[in-house]
Amino acid sequence: MLSINLNEEHTKKATLVFNDLGLSISEAINMFLAQVTLDKSLPFDIHQGKKATIQAFKDAQNNINLEHTSLEEMIEEHKLSSC
Repeated sequence: MLSINLNEEHTKKATLVFNDLGLSISEAINMFLAQVTLDKSLPFDIHQGKKATIQAFKDAQNNINLEHTSLEEMIEEHKLSSC
């Protein structure tokens, strides 16, 4: 079991995108982790971004504006939203 802190707004918006792609949030996270493992790097470029993006990273590092959830809760939430 994995328990992670996620930004609630980002989670909601990303889940909509994943649903459009036919993916659950768990599948998308697993794909992300697999790609990181294969490439031994992040699957996107890191550069100085927009102010909001930088603030979101800082908030995540400081556990601010995050929704604490478990993988099981995300799966159950996805099942409910798929009905």
